[in-house]
Amino acid sequence: MIAARQRDAGETFSVRDEGGAVVARADGISLRYDEHGAHVGSDDHEDGTLSLASVGCGATTNKLGASRPTYAKNRVSFARSAAGVAVDEWYLSGPMGLEQGFTIAERPACLKKGRELTLEVAADGFTARVAPDASITLENKAGARYRYADLAAKDAHGTVLASRMSPTSDGRMVIVVDAGSAVFPIEIDPLVASLQGKVNASDGAAQDGFGAAVAVFGDTAIVGAAGRDDNGANSGGAYVFTRSAGVWSQQQKLTASDGAAGDSFGFTVALGTDTAVVGAPLANTNGAASGAVYVFVRSGGVWT
Repeated sequence: MIAARQRDAGETFSVRDEGGAVVARADGISLRYDEHGAHVGSDDHEDGTLSLASVGCGATTNKLGASRPTYAKNRVSFARSAAGVAVDEWYLSGPMGLEQGFTIAERPACLKKGRELTLEVAADGFTARVAPDASITLENKAGARYRYADLAAKDAHGTVLASRMSPTSDGRMVIVVDAGSAVFPIEIDPLVASLQGKVNASDGAAQDGFGAAVAVFGDTAIVGAAGRDDNGANSGGAYVFTRSAGVWSQQQKLTASDGAAGDSFGFTVALGTDTAVVGAPLANTNGAASGAVYVFVRSGGVWT
C-alpha cells in the first residue's frame, strides 16, 4: 500500500531544480538533495541529513563514497559502491512521507549462504532511539522528530526477506537483511515520516478507546473512540482533526443521531475528501448487534 501511494503521488511531490538545488516535498517534510544525501526539514530550516554510509556482510562493512543525485518525477537516486558491492540508494517523496530504499542488483561476493547483508544509514544531526513500537525515532537538538519505520525487504521473486534495524550510539541506523539465499536483485525499503505532534480528544475520558481506529486523507484525520459514553455506556464517538501549517487541531466530534449504549460507534472509520464513514458494529438496528454504518459529509467546515 505504501509503495503504491508513493509511486503514484502526482506532481505535488515531484522533484525539481530550484536555482541549481534539487528539491522536493513529502508529507510534512521539505527535501534538498546533494552528493551528501537527503537533507530533511521544514520550509524554513534543515533538521538533518540521511544517507547510506556503508554496506557489507555480517559485522564487516565498507564506507561508501559520495554520489551526485539523479532524479525523475518524485524519485531521486544515488549510485554508490564499495568493495565490490553496488547499491542504488533511492528516495520517493509522497503523501506517506519520505520512502528511502536500497536496490542491490548483484549478489555481493561476501554474501555466503547463512550470512546477513548489513547496511548502515547515517542520520547526521539526529539522535536515534528505539520507540515503543520498535520503530526508530530521530530527534535533533531543536526537538524536530521523525519516525524511521516500516522496514521491508524482498528479492527478485517477491520473497519477503527477514530484516531488522537498530540505532547505534553514534547516530546511525543499522539494517540487517537475511539475504544469503535470496535471488538478486533485492530491494530494502524503510519509510521516514515527520512526527508532527500528538492529538487528543477535547473531552477525552478513561476507557474511551481513542485511537483504536484512524483514517487520514490529505489534511484531515478521523479518529474513532468506540468506548465513549455520550449516548450511554460504550455508545462511541469519533473525532475529526484538520492540519494547518503543520499543526493538527480538532474540527468536530461526531456521534450517531440514534446512538445507544453498547453500539461501539467509531470502532471503524474511513475518510475521503469531504466524506467520512463510521462503523458501529454492535448497534441494534436490525436486531441485537446487527450493526450500522453512518455516513457524514462536510460543508463549510461542518460535518453532518
